Amino acid sequence: MPSRGSLALLPRTKKGLVLFWTALFMLSVALQYAAAMAPQKALAIEGAVFTSNFDGTGIDLNIYDDKSAVYLTGGPCQGGSHLEDGDYYFQVTSPNGQLLSSDSIGERAFTVDGGFIVSSSGHVTHDVACTSDPGITVQLMPYDDTPNPGGEYKLTVGLASDVEACDAFANDDFNFVKDCKQIETKSDNYKVGPNGDLEIVKEVEGGEASGEIVVHVDCGDAFEDDVTIDIPGSVVIHDLPEDTECTVTEKSDRP
Repeated sequence: MPSRGSLALLPRTKKGLVLFWTALFMLSVALQYAAAMAPQKALAIEGAVFTSNFDGTGIDLNIYDDKSAVYLTGGPCQGGSHLEDGDYYFQVTSPNGQLLSSDSIGERAFTVDGGFIVSSSGHVTHDVACTSDPGITVQLMPYDDTPNPGGEYKLTVGLASDVEACDAFANDDFNFVKDCKQIETKSDNYKVGPNGDLEIVKEVEGGEASGEIVVHVDCGDAFEDDVTIDIPGSVVIHDLPEDTECTVTEKSDRP
């Protein structure tokens, strides 16, 4: 006959097994419930976003003469990374995300097919000149001047299905960069306006000298760095926006 110790041990073991499997079952149910309640992750956008001139022959020019000269294109004319086919919205902001587009979000819808934009809901368009495929560019105007002191703007594109799912979509000041932080977007920064060059010259008076000096050039958001100049000699810093103010400070006689 089994000992009392053995008889007492068997029921406790079975009970422990029952409780253990019950805990596993409850944990499994909890995990499935949590997965069901988790929000769906936004779809990733394939390809890249490009600004262009009016007919798409110049891609990512970075600096444009004025705001009306900037267009959106589906991608480069000769290969490269194009936006995948689908429906999108775009907006123009400052680099820090302040909304500058002044029309409604519904006016900024467009469709990509075959790597090129084929329709736009409410903006000026132009035929793409460098391809035989159907394709248009979309003018980004209207949008306000950027407060960025370097004259910089940011073009951002989001999938229509993600943008329309945002709670703030119906608001007049809807900004899907800030109001829909969970969605996937693509962006491209650019500058607008006449630009100039800064020439820094080091001359020698009353004798001869050679070598080089280092100066620190501070032009705000437009440019800031140390620059080495031969003695005598000069350096030129290009593409500074109009009204940029610069401070040049000599640091030492050697880099």
